[in-house]
Amino acid sequence: MGSKIQAPSAIPALRPDVVVISSAAYQEEIYRSLAGLEAQGISIVRLYENSKQPS
Repeated sequence: MGSKIQAPSAIPALRPDVVVISSAAYQEEIYRSLAGLEAQGISIVRLYENSKQPS
């Protein structure tokens, strides 16, 4: 697909329009750590509904 996985710390400098979270197990944790990006106009897309970490 040509897309690269980037470290969360690199995201603001890249200035993407959107960040896609593609981990069902850690989606909510990842979202919480990236939520501040939305204030910078970066959309965050979660691919999974009602994801929960495995117990």
